[in-house]
This record gives sequence, C-alpha cells and structure tokens, in this order.
Amino acid sequence: MVEDIFILNFSDIYHTNMRKIHNRTVSEDIFHISLCLIAIKYFLTNYQKSNEEVAVIDIRNEKKETNDSVSNFEEDEYYFERFMDKYGITQREGEILELLLQRKHNQEIANQLYLSLGTVKTHTHNIFIKLQVEKRSEVCEVWEAFEKSELTQ
Repeated sequence: MVEDIFILNFSDIYHTNMRKIHNRTVSEDIFHISLCLIAIKYFLTNYQKSNEEVAVIDIRNEKKETNDSVSNFEEDEYYFERFMDKYGITQREGEILELLLQRKHNQEIANQLYLSLGTVKTHTHNIFIKLQVEKRSEVCEVWEAFEKSELTQ
C-alpha cells in the first residue's frame, strides 16, 4: 500500500497533472480562456489584414499587367499588320509568320494550325520570297529591323 501511495503521489505524471487541473480555481480558468480568446482574435485580425493587403496589391498588379499587356498586344498587332501590308503577306501567311517569329518548326506550325506539312512549307516559301530571305533567322532579322524603324518614327 505504501508503494501505491508513493507511485500515485510522486511518480505518476497523469495523476500529478490531474491534481493541478483540479486544484485550479474558476477565476484561473476564466483568465486562461480570456487570454486564449484575445490571442485568437489578435492572430485572426492580423492574418485577415495581411491577406487583404496582399489581395489588394495583387489586384493592382494584375490591373497594371492587364493594361500593359493589352496595350502592348494592340501595339504589336498594329505593327504586325503594317508589316504584312508592306510586304504583301496574306492572312494565312501572317499566321504562319507569327509562329516563324516564335522560332517554331514546320511540324509544330502544321500541328498548331491544323495544316499539312506541305501547306506550311509552301506558305513559308512564299514568305521567304516576299521578304527576300533564305533562312528563318533572316525572317526574324527583317521583322526586328522593321519594328525598330517603326519605333523610331
């Protein structure tokens, strides 16, 4: 029996913790609950504020990027149409030319535009003739020179 009393009072952690819980007063319980509620409220308000700030910043950045990309897209489209008019490139050749400027291969162009490989090669050949070039890299050089001359005007 002495052994049981010793174990219960000195070595059994579960019972020691239970004694601490049972020996607390109601005011201590209320104090700990209020501290927990205050901490939860503090962390939730700061978390929501930081998320709202991030969301506002993200929305502003998206608006700027959208406006910039729309204006750049419209500007690029305008220059590309002028380029096509200058060299007499048809609409279908223009679609292929855009992909050539992205340095895509004939098979990739054919797959993307749902054309046969022969059709892509024919349009590419016609583009080379109209631009007076012999290599794909020269097509990019002609486009860059045109773009540079348009921007300086």
